[in-house]
Amino acid sequence: MFEFIVCTLATYKITAVLIDYDGPLDIFIRLRDFVERYQPPKYRIFNFDCHFCLGTWVALPFAVYAGNGYIQVIVYWFAISALAWFLHIIEESVGR
Repeated sequence: MFEFIVCTLATYKITAVLIDYDGPLDIFIRLRDFVERYQPPKYRIFNFDCHFCLGTWVALPFAVYAGNGYIQVIVYWFAISALAWFLHIIEESVGR
């Protein structure tokens, strides 16, 4: 249970950092520009404008880490990303 909570919080924060923050030496701006420039629009799965889209993909490695077996990894993937989405919705409704 502890790993699941930590993975959810890490997913939420990594997604927020990748989307909302500039980073030192504008590294996250450069990363977003690189992905936008070199990812074909037809295959745009790493959308750096959407917390929900990017949070789903950020949650995948954490689900692989926390889960045991294929079914548990899939369930953890959806659960971790859903809770990260929920944290984002709470943050947006409360304000920064």
